[in-house]
Amino acid sequence: MPAPISPSTAALAPTRPDTTQPIEAWLERLLQALRWRATVLHAGRYCGSWQASTAGRQQASFHWVLQGRCWLHRPGQPSLLLNCGEGLFFLKDEPHRLSPFADANEATQAKAMQPAGQGETQASDCVLACGFLHFESALAPLLLAALPGSMLLCQGKPESQACARLLPMMLDEARLMSSAEEPSLVMQRLADLLFMLCLRAQLGQALATGAQPQLSGLWSMTTEISLLPLMLALLQDPAADWTAERMAAQLHVSRASFFRLFTQTCGQTPAQFLLELRMQLATQRLQQGESISRAAEQVGYQSSSAFSRAYRKVTGDLPGRFRHARKSAVNRPD
Repeated sequence: MPAPISPSTAALAPTRPDTTQPIEAWLERLLQALRWRATVLHAGRYCGSWQASTAGRQQASFHWVLQGRCWLHRPGQPSLLLNCGEGLFFLKDEPHRLSPFADANEATQAKAMQPAGQGETQASDCVLACGFLHFESALAPLLLAALPGSMLLCQGKPESQACARLLPMMLDEARLMSSAEEPSLVMQRLADLLFMLCLRAQLGQALATGAQPQLSGLWSMTTEISLLPLMLALLQDPAADWTAERMAAQLHVSRASFFRLFTQTCGQTPAQFLLELRMQLATQRLQQGESISRAAEQVGYQSSSAFSRAYRKVTGDLPGRFRHARKSAVNRPD
């Protein structure tokens, strides 16, 4: 994340993204806001009646087919064939598994991945790079919530041409590795680049269509560098008494200048934005199992009834009902 900035009034010219602004400028700011890194769990060859998955670890993850092909199975969805050069990033933990069979009911078992460069390769073998994405910023869960749960890269998509240049290098690295469980630093960086290319394609598509929910609220604040210090302050202490005057003081500008910049950039008033941000943060806490009273206190509400009214206004649901539904979903057997 960039270092805090104390802008002058003259510097407060909004830089809201549009289809004419280079996507790289916005991508750079987004990556700074996410503060992420890819970790390759393993890269190697699967043989026989294998299955693999990164689900259940409450982390974003990825699978990339470097050689051969495999099938992706997700509950309630048809099986999806992943050919060589194709893969996907799960930005949210999602039940899934990979196997060599189109039929999700075909018998498989978890097997150890073998080094890609050892042994005789069979036509049914599949060389995969699998791993996780780690997001170190407090902004990440809120920013990622506006994106699809998964980003699939198939052949024929524009971004696949750029990613295709990386895959031979990843395959070479996998073959050079002495162990499938010890990916090289080069492999980690190539995985970083894959994610960046896929994210750029996702953002480019959103900007081109003009129907992107992520261009409002918190996403808009990431595009205006002079608002970043305020965004960090709100996240660090959402329970504080954040009046418009206090927000303006955080940026060392007048209330009028701040209000004009904020509404032009975010498309809503500071009070509306703060309310939505607090409810998003409260939802995160409820998902983590915190009590309603504790979640309310952490975002500035001493009264559970006042918090419930605000929560329903923003989400359309009551916090108690949301918490109960969440607990039931977690305890539901597969």
